[in-house]
Amino acid sequence: MKIYVTRHGETDWNVLKKACGSTDRPLTERGIRQAEELAERVRGKNIQVILSSPLERAYVTAQHAAEALGGLPVTKDARLTEIDYGEFEGIDRSLPEYRRVRNEPAMRYPGGESMFDVAARIYPFLDEVRATYAGKDVLLVCHGALARIIDTYFHSDWKLEDLLQWQFANCELVEYEV
Repeated sequence: MKIYVTRHGETDWNVLKKACGSTDRPLTERGIRQAEELAERVRGKNIQVILSSPLERAYVTAQHAAEALGGLPVTKDARLTEIDYGEFEGIDRSLPEYRRVRNEPAMRYPGGESMFDVAARIYPFLDEVRATYAGKDVLLVCHGALARIIDTYFHSDWKLEDLLQWQFANCELVEYEV
């Protein structure tokens, strides 16, 4: 079994470097091209299941991949939604108050989630995917912070400072052998 993880295509808030969790931003023209390029990269893979965040930017990206894979259905799952930035939703990611919370995985964004909260929702989800779709290759279409936390499920050797600096690029595709 393989689990593939990708982040949605670019949005205007990605370009503006704004914290974008639950705000439903559409893909930019570049984001649509990225989704089309992702579709070409997955075309020859044996993906049989596509699960997506319900947010438009991820779901539209997933639909491009689904078309390339012969019209597979895309199942939305709220557990793949981006971290909840709470009161920090839409703020500039370079602001010190945002950086302070981002660099402390146990600290919650005011009115939102912490990285630990996200791990608490995504780890059982990944256990469920492994059990439900055993023997099938699965594509998860989600978000940047979520993709970083998913990587910690498969790789326990991350140093915290490295994990916090790693940026999951738009439509980057990572493969995990289960």
